[in-house]
Amino acid sequence: MFQGALPKGLALGRGEFGSIIRLDSASHSVTMLAGYNNEEREDDLPLREQQEREIALGHSLTCAEHELAREAYALSRTLEDAGIEFDPLTFVALRIVEGSRDEQVDPVQCLNVLKAFGFLDRSVARTAELLDDAA
Repeated sequence: MFQGALPKGLALGRGEFGSIIRLDSASHSVTMLAGYNNEEREDDLPLREQQEREIALGHSLTCAEHELAREAYALSRTLEDAGIEFDPLTFVALRIVEGSRDEQVDPVQCLNVLKAFGFLDRSVARTAELLDDAA
């Protein structure tokens, strides 16, 4: 389950140049600045390091997406039993906003970055898969 408001491995913070999103996996960690174009910085990295960072970022995002989907699934089943309609996208977005607030980071920037990465859509799609499998 979640540590605080965000899935394990996903952290938000503030840095000198703006909001920071940090993703950690068992073997890698990736830090990116929300709303900051870091193309010049990426060009300075050797190709292998760039590839490793991209793989680590993808792995961390996938782990976080699956954790959010599992929690959304559990909440959906509970609300369904109580006769209350559930919207997975709103739930996922609220979790990101909650984590942003806890870390004092601009929630709109975080949502925009995670949306651009497809994080929200994949979390919602995974939730739908879990619900379909249970039906």
